[in-house]
Amino acid sequence: MRLATPETFGAWLVAPAAKAFHDQYPGLQLERVPESRSVNLSRREADIAIRLSRPTQGRLVARRLADYTLGLYASRDYLKTHGGLESLADLPGRPLSGTSTN
Repeated sequence: MRLATPETFGAWLVAPAAKAFHDQYPGLQLERVPESRSVNLSRREADIAIRLSRPTQGRLVARRLADYTLGLYASRDYLKTHGGLESLADLPGRPLSGTSTN
């Protein structure tokens, strides 16, 4: 079974549970597909996809798993050097570090 997930979600939530999943379902091989884009289930790029937004195309069955919130954090030194942010419009051109999930 190919399971596509956003990279961070797969690393922090799916990977640690992989052994327990294998122990419970030893006949099922789980292949994780870390994706920052939406995979095409019709083209068999994955069997199941966990996405951050509801799919708008295709004949798919979708269910909400959980509420998911992202945050933006900065050190005091970063804010002293680059200043604070008032809105998303302030992000372009800023040096950032992290994992993209879109």
